[in-house]
Parts: sequence; C-alpha cells; structure tokens
Amino acid sequence: MGGRRHHARRPDVSEASASAERPTLWGAVRPYRRQLAIGIFFLLCTNAAEKSIPWLLQHALDALQADDLGTVRDLSLVVVGVAAVMWLVRTLSRIWIFNVGRDVEFDLRNRVLERIHPLGPSFFRKMPTGEIMSRATNDLGQLRLLVGFAGLNVVNSTIAFVSAIALMIAISPELTLYALAPYPLLMLATRGFGSAIYRASTDNQAALGHLSDRANENVAGVRLVRAMALEGRERDRFGEANEGAVRTTMRLVLLRGLMWPVLLGVSSLGTLIALWLGMQRVFDGELTVGQYAAFDAYLALLVWPTLAFGYILSVVQRGRASFERVVEILTAEPEVKEPESPARAEGPGALSVNELSFAYGDAQVLDRISLEVAAGGSVA
Repeated sequence: MGGRRHHARRPDVSEASASAERPTLWGAVRPYRRQLAIGIFFLLCTNAAEKSIPWLLQHALDALQADDLGTVRDLSLVVVGVAAVMWLVRTLSRIWIFNVGRDVEFDLRNRVLERIHPLGPSFFRKMPTGEIMSRATNDLGQLRLLVGFAGLNVVNSTIAFVSAIALMIAISPELTLYALAPYPLLMLATRGFGSAIYRASTDNQAALGHLSDRANENVAGVRLVRAMALEGRERDRFGEANEGAVRTTMRLVLLRGLMWPVLLGVSSLGTLIALWLGMQRVFDGELTVGQYAAFDAYLALLVWPTLAFGYILSVVQRGRASFERVVEILTAEPEVKEPESPARAEGPGALSVNELSFAYGDAQVLDRISLEVAAGGSVA
C-alpha cells in the first residue's frame, strides 16, 4: 500500500560523479513524504482512540457507583467499538510507515550498486568484497529499522506523551507533577546509554564487516588456501575475527540489557507515587474513583512509550552508525573520471603522451611516460 514500483537502471559516469555528494537520510526519505504523512495521520487517529478509552472508563465507573447500569452498558459497547477502530488504524499506520523504510532500503541498495560500478581497484583494496556485502545487507537492514520502526515509534511516543500528560493535567495537575517527578532521571539515563550504545554499535558493525570479509576470502580462495597449505593460518585469522565480532556484540547486548531495567525502574517510581498520593485524594473526596482510574490508565499508557524509547534509542544509534558506513561507499570517488562532454577527434590523428604517471594506491605502475604515435601507427 505504501510502496511503489521500482525500475533499476545502470547509471552513466556523470551520474556516478554527482552521487558522490554526501547524502543525508532525509534526502533518501524525502520522496516518500506523502506516505509518511498518511502514516502519521493514522497514528494520530490511533492515539485519539486509545486516549478516549480511559475517559469512557472514568464515566462508566462513576455511573456504576451511581447504579446507572444502562449508562455502563452503553459505554461498554462504545469501548468495544473504539477498540476495533483503534486496531484498524494502528494496522494502517504500520503498513504505510514500515513500507517507507523498505523503499528507502531498496533505493539505497541500488545507489550502492551504482556507486561501485565506476570505482577502481584502489577502492576495493581499501574495502574488500566481504565488507561491501556487509554494508549492503546488515547496515542497510539497520537503516530500514531506523526509518520504519524507529520513525514510527518516535512519532507515536511523542504523540502519546503529549496527549497523555495533557489529559492527566486535566484531571489533577498536582498529582501529574508528582507522578512525573522521576522522569528527569530517565532523561539523564537515556543520554548516557545513548552515547555508549552508539560507540558500541559502530564497533560491532565494523567487526561484523571484518568477519564477513574473512568468510568471503576463504570461500572464494579455498583452492589457493588448500594448495598453499594455509588452512591453519586462515582458521586462526577467522577465529580472531569471529571472537572480535562476539566481543563487540556482547558489549552491545550488555548495554541494552542494562538499559531496559534502568528505564523501567525509573518509570515505575512515578506509578508508585501516583498510587500512594492518588488513593489518598480518593479517600479525601478530591478525586472520584473514575477519575483516579482514568489517571492511572493514562499513566500506564506512558509505560510502553518509555520502554520503547529505550529500544528506539538503540535502533537509532545502530542506524546512525550504519548510515555512516554506507555513506563511505556512496561518497567514494572513482580514480578515473570521464568528462561530461568529452572532446571527439575528427578524422585520423596522431597520439601524443607527455610524462604520464599512474598509480594503484601506493603502487606506481606508470612513471612519467612519454610517447608519440603517428596517425595509423602502433606501439608494440
């Protein structure tokens, strides 16, 4: 629904040169603004339906205390209808926004392939085939999650926080202030984990790329390895790369494992404060049972965005690291560039070369070569 048909094409050299300008993630997402807008609209509808259920619950409980069973029955049916609508629009929001992530991944993978075509041998010596494959698969997969999953949850969490807090303030500003008191600690913890996860993600993606390169070299050169009796050396080199990948992955897993309980623990402090002070206000008659139930429901709706924020942070940091790795390919310059408007010789002509030099990286292959070739002649 949110996707489009793509037609791959081979670029000419001028396109490859133009694509070397440093790309931005927004530049890749911009063609899909309409799909994003539709997805965000469905997210707004989802949150409107979700926030209306505690409001209906509040009035149903107050009606139950007043023995108005007819109103309770009617409101219960409305809740069922709202829940069905919420399920529908939530599904539609994910279809539209997740498809944008898939389309961006598709486009960037094509751009990586187009960019590789005009590049010379020196680039492939610096970035082996296995490393390129890792960036074209693992890293682009992380970018799909960044645009689709993380993008959806950033928008959804923002809407959820703003709307839930506004409704909590409408019930009791003082109780809202107490319930949200621990959240500055949450922001500090999130900032600390964010920088650590970004560094760990960068190291992990590099280690996975190195491991992929080692595997590719051994599979492609298996005959040479056997002929030269290098099995032991290659086994050790692959083992070192594998251990490096495991080490960086475990560091990333440890950070993510610590982040979840810390964020959940801090957010749970607000729930405990609201329970203690909220029940006192119910006993004192400052709040009805329905109002407190609605307040508690709105506070509970903040739990998932809070937890999701931690996971989103991990996805965003991994996506940032992956995007930088993909950009290294997209901004690579070819060694030899075709002019946009090459001069064409008219009729037979002589060839003159004056002190021509050329090198593959640090390996000099031509050093100030000069020669003359007459029209119709040749050089052995």
